Amino acid sequence: MASRSNSGMGVLVALVIFIMLTITLLLLLMLFYTKADKEAQARESAEAAAREFIRQDERNRDDIARLKSEASAEGKSVVMYLRDQIQTTMRKVAGNANLSPARLGTQLEQLGMAEGESLTGVVTTLRTQLKDAQDQIASLESELNSAHTRLGEEVARREQNQDDYEATVAALKADIDATKARADRYQQQVLQSEQDMNARVQEIRDNLEQQIASLTEQLERRDVTIAGLQDNVTSLQTRLRETSVSKHDEGQQVDGEVVRMVGNDEVFINLGQKQHVVLGMTFNVYGSTSEMRPDAAGQVPQGKATIEVTRIGDTTSTARIIRSTPGRAVVEGDLIVNPVYDRNKEYQFYVFGEFDLDGENGTSSLETEIVRSRIKEWGGNLRDQFSGDIDFLVLGVAPSMPLQPRSDATPPEVMRYRRERQFYDDYQNLLDRAQKLSIPVLNQNRLLTLIGYYGN
Repeated sequence: MASRSNSGMGVLVALVIFIMLTITLLLLLMLFYTKADKEAQARESAEAAAREFIRQDERNRDDIARLKSEASAEGKSVVMYLRDQIQTTMRKVAGNANLSPARLGTQLEQLGMAEGESLTGVVTTLRTQLKDAQDQIASLESELNSAHTRLGEEVARREQNQDDYEATVAALKADIDATKARADRYQQQVLQSEQDMNARVQEIRDNLEQQIASLTEQLERRDVTIAGLQDNVTSLQTRLRETSVSKHDEGQQVDGEVVRMVGNDEVFINLGQKQHVVLGMTFNVYGSTSEMRPDAAGQVPQGKATIEVTRIGDTTSTARIIRSTPGRAVVEGDLIVNPVYDRNKEYQFYVFGEFDLDGENGTSSLETEIVRSRIKEWGGNLRDQFSGDIDFLVLGVAPSMPLQPRSDATPPEVMRYRRERQFYDDYQNLLDRAQKLSIPVLNQNRLLTLIGYYGN
């Protein structure tokens, strides 16, 4: 009985222990499931919180792994690492670590940064522009320095020029003062000389008035004598013209004639080597002697043509027509005239004055020499002095009466007036003497017309 009781007790105990163990196991299981549920909830909450920072598909990316590594190297979480990086970037870019990226974008847009441009690109462009601007500034500064240098040199040169100018002005002032002093002395001398001269002129004038009175009396007596002599001269001249050929006719004497036409521009004339014709001699061609008469002013009209000797034979010569009058052809039998030429005698010429061969209203000694040379080339003899046996008096352009000089005229002006007045008086005296002696007078127009000179 006791064994049965012990074995039943043991089973009971075993059963109690089993129940106890079972209850304990159930309690443990309930506790485990409760903790597991809490952990699952906690894990789900942690997973949801982690997704706010990084999703599951982003966790295995290389750049995320690099951020984790960089954050771990600095002993920071990824979020804190990123926060620090953003603040550092904002501080460097905008100067404000707490500036948000959106605000930064708004500021960049306000500064003109276009959509799609990078900040580093903009900065690079701005740096390049800044470098170009700095280079331009450096170049401008170099040019400015050069300009300053040139300005300094110009200022120095102007200062030197000013010094030179002042020195020159001082020298000129000294010269002017000296010249003024000399002029004052000269003026005093001139005034004294003028006073002396006026006194001398008055003395001479008084003497001249006395002489004029005496000469006037003598001239009155001589006028009576001259009047009687003039009557005798007039009578003798009348008789001379009646008994001899007037020398005026010699200036219009016919020298030859055209004997034959050769073509349109050449003629044969009846003068040759035996008549002392020379190459280059010219003749005026007239249709008759009536065409050769001078007009009221003493001007001889031009002939119908002018010819120039080109070939010379014994008794004939060939001449070319160097001037002709339209509508008046040269024909056989026309008369030819050159007052310088004469086949039987040598004319004596006296040439006075100056000539204007080109018609430009200006005389010259060269043109006068041409006239003298033509006369000698064509057989005339030039005389050095005028005398009664002259055949022709050749006068240049008639001079005008010079104006009396002013009372304050200079000595050179007075001397020029005296020369011009002397020339005028000589011209008129020669003309009067030739007319009184019945010597033909050839002025420039008459001489050039008769010898056929027209600037050729």
